[in-house]
Amino acid sequence: MKSKISILTVVLALMIASCLKNDIVWKSDDLKLRTWEIDAPIINVHIPLYETMCKEFDFDDLFVNEKEVVCIRYTRSESIGWDSNIGIQGYSNSSNPLSILFELGAVDATLSPFKVSLKPSDKTGSYVKKADLSAGEISFTLTEANNLTGYIKVTIPELTNEDGEFNKTINLPSSGENYTLEGYKIETDENHDLNVEFTISASASASGSLGIKFEISEMDVSYLSGYFGETEKTENYEIEFDFFDELNFDGNFGFREIKIDAAVTNMVGLPMDVKADVSFTNENGLNKPLEFDKDFEFHVQGATESTPYHMPTFSTTLPEIEFEHKNYPTKLKFDLEATANQKNGVSLGEVENFIARNSNNSLAEIDLTLTVPLYVKVGEFNRSDTVAFNYNKIINDFHVEEFENMTINLEIVNNLPFEVTLSVIAIDAENNPVETILLDGNIYFTKETQYIAIPMIKYQLDRFKSEDVKKIALYTIAKTPNESYVEVKDNSSLDIAVTMHFNTNVPNIF
Repeated sequence: MKSKISILTVVLALMIASCLKNDIVWKSDDLKLRTWEIDAPIINVHIPLYETMCKEFDFDDLFVNEKEVVCIRYTRSESIGWDSNIGIQGYSNSSNPLSILFELGAVDATLSPFKVSLKPSDKTGSYVKKADLSAGEISFTLTEANNLTGYIKVTIPELTNEDGEFNKTINLPSSGENYTLEGYKIETDENHDLNVEFTISASASASGSLGIKFEISEMDVSYLSGYFGETEKTENYEIEFDFFDELNFDGNFGFREIKIDAAVTNMVGLPMDVKADVSFTNENGLNKPLEFDKDFEFHVQGATESTPYHMPTFSTTLPEIEFEHKNYPTKLKFDLEATANQKNGVSLGEVENFIARNSNNSLAEIDLTLTVPLYVKVGEFNRSDTVAFNYNKIINDFHVEEFENMTINLEIVNNLPFEVTLSVIAIDAENNPVETILLDGNIYFTKETQYIAIPMIKYQLDRFKSEDVKKIALYTIAKTPNESYVEVKDNSSLDIAVTMHFNTNVPNIF
């Protein structure tokens, strides 16, 4: 537009200057005017959907897949960490203490080893084979030992540190002793027991009954092996789903072929079955379970002592899901459950398990990926664009008081897989509507160029002038035709070219 206006203005200025130089004076009453038809471009609006989404929306991972369909990817990586539940269950014989009858005089006795079975869980059949203790305590409580003088020697061959096996002496009389187990290692016998041995060498001033209670407690481990049973662990994760926050949708909305991937790195020697219930949720109470083409469940092998096990990606696809108007999801929730020492729901038996504490206290890592291809059914997608249209400047540039009429022409190429409804409104500098130029003109799903001519009559143009129209707003509402699913590809776009056509008069001096 600027080039046409500036050339016309220059031509008029040269003609007027030439007349003045030759002392020619125009008499307006006698002046003959010539009508000029002007077609002035206002603007070309090109809306490439993929590039627009990349530029204007805050999606972390927007890409085009091998089918040239625009996709949005959401990821969540979680580390399953070491927690207080990992370790060895404590042991106490308080419900069945040792009881030793003694007579007046010498008391010398070596008791048969007391068997202690330590368990890593409360599952029947679980046992500890080896453990490195970073904390723990063993305590001995004696009753009716006041009549004894001498000592009780306690040895546990399966409990060792750098000084050798656990070997402590309790001097009598005594009510008991406590000993720390930090730095000790456990290696149970062939029956997975500790053997607690008591040797008594004392003299009694009177007959009585010696009671011995002992307790192993507050154990923390840096390494543990054995068989941990078919234990279960649950975890809950969420992925933020901002798709509907970023794009202005209205009406029902459907997705097809949403894909979810899971990959697990297992750092412990614990094979397990993993399964999950997955659902879309929001703050308003939406809880919409996802029904995949195959169940979200898989098996993860255990690591070896030297190498973590990385499971190849498990994938499943959601054939179709639809959400009602305004009840759109904001999160994807995973309720995961892992069952140790099972494969495909069948017990693996007493396999060797181990847990080793590493520098980052991680037992396993899981990577969840949600891929959303824009293979969609859309109720409505709303968008607005504004273009400059300074009406008063235009009429001033053409040196006229006003136009009697004007036609605004739209040339539209719809390369979107949607039906589009377009409305056009003239607005002032504060974005207040002044005049509706086009109300709900329908542009249907087609790649053919379409033309819309919008005649503007004098009273509308007078409003443009008096209310100082500065812009034209283009409001588009897109939806999928016939409530069907369509693919949004990377070349999807909408082009709108806006021109104006009007007549004006200039002096006819030739």
